[in-house]
Amino acid sequence: MMRCSKCIYPSNHPFGLTFNEKNICSGCLIHQEKFDLNWENRFELLKTKVDIYKGSGDYHCIVPIKGTPEYFYLLDIVKNKLGLNPLCVSFNSQFNSQVGIKNFDLLRDTFDVDLIHYTSNPNIYKKLIRESITKLNSMRWPYLAGEKQFPVQLAIEMNIPLIIWPFYQATEQAGVHSYTEEIEMTRRSRHQFDLMGIEPHELINIGSLISKSDIEDLNYPSNKNISKLNLKGIYLDNYIPWDSRILSEKMIKNFSAFSARNTR
Repeated sequence: MMRCSKCIYPSNHPFGLTFNEKNICSGCLIHQEKFDLNWENRFELLKTKVDIYKGSGDYHCIVPIKGTPEYFYLLDIVKNKLGLNPLCVSFNSQFNSQVGIKNFDLLRDTFDVDLIHYTSNPNIYKKLIRESITKLNSMRWPYLAGEKQFPVQLAIEMNIPLIIWPFYQATEQAGVHSYTEEIEMTRRSRHQFDLMGIEPHELINIGSLISKSDIEDLNYPSNKNISKLNLKGIYLDNYIPWDSRILSEKMIKNFSAFSARNTR
Protein backbone atom coordinates (compact mmCIF):
# COMPACT_ATOMS: atom_id res chain seq x y z
CA MET A 1 0.00 0.00 0.00
CA MET A 2 1.36 3.41 -0.99
CA ARG A 3 1.00 6.60 1.02
CA CYS A 4 1.18 10.16 -0.24
CA SER A 5 4.48 11.81 0.66
CA LYS A 6 2.63 15.02 1.65
CA CYS A 7 -0.69 14.11 3.28
CA ILE A 8 0.02 10.39 4.00
CA TYR A 9 -3.39 9.35 2.60
CA PRO A 10 -3.19 5.67 1.61
CA SER A 11 -3.64 4.34 -1.91
CA ASN A 12 -6.69 2.35 -0.78
CA HIS A 13 -8.67 5.52 -0.04
CA PRO A 14 -12.33 4.71 -0.84
CA PHE A 15 -12.58 7.56 -3.38
CA GLY A 16 -9.50 6.35 -5.25
CA LEU A 17 -6.13 8.11 -5.40
CA THR A 18 -3.50 8.38 -8.12
CA PHE A 19 0.14 9.29 -7.52
CA ASN A 20 2.71 11.17 -9.60
CA GLU A 21 6.39 10.33 -9.97
CA LYS A 22 7.14 12.13 -6.67
CA ASN A 23 4.61 9.99 -4.82
CA ILE A 24 2.26 12.96 -4.36
CA CYS A 25 -1.42 12.02 -4.50
CA SER A 26 -4.10 13.49 -6.74
CA GLY A 27 -5.78 15.10 -3.73
CA CYS A 28 -2.69 17.18 -2.93
CA LEU A 29 -2.13 18.06 -6.59
CA ILE A 30 -5.66 19.38 -7.00
CA HIS A 31 -5.48 21.12 -3.61
CA GLN A 32 -2.64 23.22 -5.04
CA GLU A 33 -5.17 24.77 -7.43
CA LYS A 34 -6.60 26.67 -4.48
CA PHE A 35 -3.41 28.74 -4.45
CA ASP A 36 -2.99 29.02 -8.21
CA LEU A 37 -6.44 29.79 -9.64
CA ASN A 38 -7.80 33.30 -10.12
CA TRP A 39 -10.76 33.03 -7.76
CA GLU A 40 -12.08 36.50 -8.52
CA ASN A 41 -12.59 35.45 -12.13
CA ARG A 42 -14.12 32.19 -11.04
CA PHE A 43 -16.63 33.97 -8.79
CA GLU A 44 -17.62 36.21 -11.71
CA LEU A 45 -18.18 33.03 -13.72
CA LEU A 46 -20.42 31.73 -10.94
CA LYS A 47 -22.50 34.93 -10.99
CA THR A 48 -23.13 34.60 -14.73
CA LYS A 49 -24.26 30.99 -14.20
CA VAL A 50 -26.80 31.78 -11.48
CA ASP A 51 -28.10 35.16 -12.67
CA ILE A 52 -30.37 33.47 -15.21
CA TYR A 53 -32.33 31.85 -12.36
CA LYS A 54 -33.26 35.07 -10.57
CA GLY A 55 -36.52 35.56 -12.44
CA SER A 56 -37.85 32.07 -11.84
CA GLY A 57 -40.57 31.56 -9.20
CA ASP A 58 -40.62 32.38 -5.51
CA TYR A 59 -37.36 30.50 -4.94
CA HIS A 60 -34.32 30.87 -7.20
CA CYS A 61 -32.58 27.73 -5.96
CA ILE A 62 -32.52 24.95 -3.40
CA VAL A 63 -29.69 24.88 -0.86
CA PRO A 64 -29.12 21.69 1.17
CA ILE A 65 -27.85 22.61 4.64
CA LYS A 66 -26.51 20.99 7.81
CA GLY A 67 -26.12 22.31 11.34
CA THR A 68 -22.39 23.08 11.13
CA PRO A 69 -20.88 26.59 11.00
CA GLU A 70 -19.64 26.41 7.39
CA TYR A 71 -23.24 26.44 6.17
CA PHE A 72 -23.54 30.02 7.42
CA TYR A 73 -20.88 30.82 4.82
CA LEU A 74 -22.81 28.93 2.16
CA LEU A 75 -25.97 30.96 2.81
CA ASP A 76 -24.02 34.21 3.10
CA ILE A 77 -22.66 33.62 -0.40
CA VAL A 78 -25.95 32.47 -1.90
CA LYS A 79 -28.18 35.16 -0.43
CA ASN A 80 -25.94 38.16 0.25
CA LYS A 81 -23.25 37.85 -2.43
CA LEU A 82 -25.20 36.24 -5.28
CA GLY A 83 -28.57 37.85 -4.49
CA LEU A 84 -30.55 34.61 -4.71
CA ASN A 85 -33.61 33.65 -2.69
CA PRO A 86 -32.97 30.04 -1.61
CA LEU A 87 -35.23 27.36 -0.25
CA CYS A 88 -33.16 25.54 2.36
CA VAL A 89 -33.67 21.82 2.83
CA SER A 90 -32.32 19.23 5.22
CA PHE A 91 -32.60 15.45 5.44
CA ASN A 92 -32.57 14.51 9.12
CA SER A 93 -29.65 12.25 10.07
CA GLN A 94 -31.49 11.45 13.36
CA PHE A 95 -28.14 11.70 15.15
CA ASN A 96 -28.35 15.42 15.85
CA SER A 97 -26.42 17.30 18.50
CA GLN A 98 -27.91 20.18 20.50
CA VAL A 99 -25.35 22.46 18.82
CA GLY A 100 -26.50 21.38 15.37
CA ILE A 101 -30.17 21.95 16.22
CA LYS A 102 -29.37 25.45 17.50
CA ASN A 103 -27.48 26.23 14.30
CA PHE A 104 -30.47 25.24 12.17
CA ASP A 105 -32.62 27.76 14.00
CA LEU A 106 -29.91 30.41 13.84
CA LEU A 107 -29.34 29.83 10.10
CA ARG A 108 -33.05 30.23 9.37
CA ASP A 109 -33.40 33.39 11.45
CA THR A 110 -30.11 35.03 10.47
CA PHE A 111 -30.67 34.74 6.73
CA ASP A 112 -34.49 34.91 6.82
CA VAL A 113 -34.94 31.78 4.72
CA ASP A 114 -37.59 29.09 4.48
CA LEU A 115 -36.41 25.66 5.65
CA ILE A 116 -37.92 22.24 4.91
CA HIS A 117 -36.62 19.58 7.27
CA TYR A 118 -37.42 15.97 6.32
CA THR A 119 -37.43 13.13 8.84
CA SER A 120 -38.01 9.57 7.69
CA ASN A 121 -39.80 6.92 9.76
CA PRO A 122 -37.41 6.18 12.68
CA ASN A 123 -38.27 2.47 12.78
CA ILE A 124 -37.57 2.05 9.07
CA TYR A 125 -34.43 4.15 9.42
CA LYS A 126 -33.15 1.82 12.14
CA LYS A 127 -33.69 -1.19 9.88
CA LEU A 128 -31.81 0.52 7.05
CA ILE A 129 -28.90 1.38 9.34
CA ARG A 130 -28.71 -2.19 10.62
CA GLU A 131 -28.64 -3.51 7.07
CA SER A 132 -26.04 -1.00 5.85
CA ILE A 133 -23.78 -1.79 8.82
CA THR A 134 -24.04 -5.49 7.99
CA LYS A 135 -23.48 -5.12 4.24
CA LEU A 136 -21.33 -2.00 3.98
CA ASN A 137 -19.84 -1.49 7.44
CA SER A 138 -21.38 1.99 7.38
CA MET A 139 -24.13 3.43 9.55
CA ARG A 140 -24.19 6.63 7.45
CA TRP A 141 -25.30 5.03 4.18
CA PRO A 142 -29.07 5.63 4.71
CA TYR A 143 -28.40 9.26 5.55
CA LEU A 144 -26.15 9.80 2.53
CA ALA A 145 -28.74 8.19 0.27
CA GLY A 146 -31.50 10.43 1.60
CA GLU A 147 -29.39 13.57 1.82
CA LYS A 148 -28.47 13.41 -1.87
CA GLN A 149 -31.97 12.40 -3.01
CA PHE A 150 -34.29 14.71 -1.08
CA PRO A 151 -33.14 18.08 -2.53
CA VAL A 152 -33.34 16.68 -6.07
CA GLN A 153 -36.82 15.26 -5.55
CA LEU A 154 -38.03 18.50 -3.97
CA ALA A 155 -36.55 20.55 -6.83
CA ILE A 156 -38.61 18.54 -9.31
CA GLU A 157 -41.80 18.71 -7.24
CA MET A 158 -41.50 22.49 -6.78
CA ASN A 159 -40.11 23.25 -10.25
CA ILE A 160 -36.86 24.80 -8.97
CA PRO A 161 -34.15 24.09 -11.60
CA LEU A 162 -31.03 24.96 -9.55
CA ILE A 163 -29.45 23.27 -6.51
CA ILE A 164 -26.35 24.81 -4.92
CA TRP A 165 -24.21 22.38 -2.92
CA PRO A 166 -21.24 23.59 -0.83
CA PHE A 167 -18.43 21.27 -1.96
CA TYR A 168 -17.74 18.02 -3.80
CA GLN A 169 -16.12 15.69 -1.28
CA ALA A 170 -14.42 13.50 -3.91
CA THR A 171 -12.55 16.54 -5.22
CA GLU A 172 -11.74 17.96 -1.79
CA GLN A 173 -10.37 14.67 -0.44
CA ALA A 174 -9.02 12.78 -3.42
CA GLY A 175 -8.69 15.27 -6.30
CA VAL A 176 -11.04 13.24 -8.50
CA HIS A 177 -11.69 16.37 -10.60
CA SER A 178 -10.03 19.71 -11.17
CA TYR A 179 -11.99 22.73 -9.95
CA THR A 180 -11.84 24.05 -13.50
CA GLU A 181 -13.92 21.08 -14.69
CA GLU A 182 -16.88 22.55 -12.78
CA ILE A 183 -18.24 19.10 -11.96
CA GLU A 184 -21.97 18.96 -11.17
CA MET A 185 -24.04 16.75 -8.88
CA THR A 186 -25.27 13.68 -10.78
CA ARG A 187 -26.84 10.29 -10.22
CA ARG A 188 -23.50 8.73 -11.14
CA SER A 189 -21.47 10.66 -8.55
CA ARG A 190 -24.04 9.81 -5.87
CA HIS A 191 -23.83 6.13 -6.78
CA GLN A 192 -20.03 6.00 -6.92
CA PHE A 193 -18.96 8.19 -4.00
CA ASP A 194 -21.91 8.50 -1.60
CA LEU A 195 -23.58 5.11 -1.91
CA MET A 196 -20.39 3.06 -2.35
CA GLY A 197 -21.84 1.46 -5.47
CA ILE A 198 -24.96 0.12 -3.73
CA GLU A 199 -28.41 1.36 -4.75
CA PRO A 200 -31.37 1.33 -2.31
CA HIS A 201 -33.22 -1.48 -4.07
CA GLU A 202 -30.24 -3.78 -3.45
CA LEU A 203 -31.01 -3.74 0.29
CA ILE A 204 -34.42 -5.34 -0.24
CA ASN A 205 -34.48 -8.93 0.94
CA ILE A 206 -36.49 -11.20 3.20
CA GLY A 207 -33.70 -11.60 5.74
CA SER A 208 -33.42 -7.87 6.40
CA LEU A 209 -37.21 -7.33 6.45
CA ILE A 210 -36.69 -4.29 4.20
CA SER A 211 -39.46 -3.83 1.65
CA LYS A 212 -39.89 -1.70 -1.44
CA SER A 213 -41.92 0.87 0.50
CA ASP A 214 -39.10 1.24 3.06
CA ILE A 215 -36.71 2.75 0.51
CA GLU A 216 -39.11 5.11 -1.28
CA ASP A 217 -37.55 8.23 0.23
CA LEU A 218 -34.04 7.08 -0.76
CA ASN A 219 -34.71 6.52 -4.49
CA TYR A 220 -33.19 9.06 -6.86
CA PRO A 221 -35.62 10.78 -9.28
CA SER A 222 -35.80 9.54 -12.86
CA ASN A 223 -33.53 10.90 -15.58
CA LYS A 224 -36.68 11.87 -17.50
CA ASN A 225 -37.89 14.21 -14.74
CA ILE A 226 -34.41 15.66 -14.21
CA SER A 227 -34.02 16.37 -17.94
CA LYS A 228 -37.52 17.82 -18.23
CA LEU A 229 -36.68 20.41 -15.57
CA ASN A 230 -33.13 20.87 -16.92
CA LEU A 231 -32.01 20.61 -13.31
CA LYS A 232 -28.49 21.76 -12.45
CA GLY A 233 -26.64 20.90 -9.24
CA ILE A 234 -23.52 23.04 -8.88
CA TYR A 235 -20.81 23.05 -6.22
CA LEU A 236 -19.56 26.33 -4.72
CA ASP A 237 -16.04 24.97 -4.24
CA ASN A 238 -15.53 25.14 -8.02
CA TYR A 239 -15.80 28.93 -7.79
CA ILE A 240 -14.70 29.76 -4.23
CA PRO A 241 -11.68 28.27 -2.38
CA TRP A 242 -13.28 26.03 0.25
CA ASP A 243 -11.68 25.25 3.61
CA SER A 244 -14.19 23.90 6.12
CA ARG A 245 -12.13 24.72 9.21
CA ILE A 246 -11.20 28.28 8.20
CA LEU A 247 -14.74 29.07 7.05
CA SER A 248 -16.25 27.60 10.22
CA GLU A 249 -13.99 29.73 12.41
CA LYS A 250 -15.00 32.85 10.45
CA MET A 251 -18.71 32.04 10.79
CA ILE A 252 -18.39 31.51 14.52
CA LYS A 253 -16.88 34.99 14.71
CA ASN A 254 -19.12 36.75 12.17
CA PHE A 255 -22.51 35.15 12.87
CA SER A 256 -22.07 33.66 16.36
CA ALA A 257 -22.56 30.17 14.93
CA PHE A 258 -22.48 27.47 17.58
CA SER A 259 -19.65 24.95 17.72
CA ALA A 260 -18.62 21.97 19.81
CA ARG A 261 -15.36 20.18 20.48
CA ASN A 262 -14.85 17.13 18.29
CA THR A 263 -14.15 14.29 20.70
CA ARG A 264 -12.25 12.40 17.98
